[in-house]
Amino acid sequence: MPSRLSLFHKRRNGYTIVELMITVAVIALVAALAVPSWQRARKRSQTDALLNELRVTGEAFQIYAAEKGALPANAGAFSVVPTGMANYMPKKSTWAGVSPTGGYWVWWNFGSGGFWGFTGIVGVYNPGFDPAEITHMDTTMDDGDPNTGGIHSTTRWVFLGVP
Repeated sequence: MPSRLSLFHKRRNGYTIVELMITVAVIALVAALAVPSWQRARKRSQTDALLNELRVTGEAFQIYAAEKGALPANAGAFSVVPTGMANYMPKKSTWAGVSPTGGYWVWWNFGSGGFWGFTGIVGVYNPGFDPAEITHMDTTMDDGDPNTGGIHSTTRWVFLGVP
């Protein structure tokens, strides 16, 4: 004769509500730990992509100036490639659209007068950074101070100076 315990296990076809609740709680805990790390990694990746594009684009403007004898004129609007720069821009440039962080590209030629010691500035308007990300950018490319050196920034702008 089978025991009561073995009969109980034979009739059980599904999971209990407690087992399901524990499973859901474990999944929620893992998600709570993983999602913030994923978001930080994603934001850092976007920041690094913007840094790379700023660096390569700044070099493109310097190459243009070396070949043509002067930097190109201002584009006159956000995310518009300056006249004559199309062949110098990086192949996968986001310049004609939105930057990797969501901001809009801009180029200013200050002429011989300069500004901050630069003849021109490659910039991104409204890049969507918090102060820690701006400091990371400046530390990676420059001196760690967003108000000095080659990278300058405010709450709405990030600039790379072009000599």
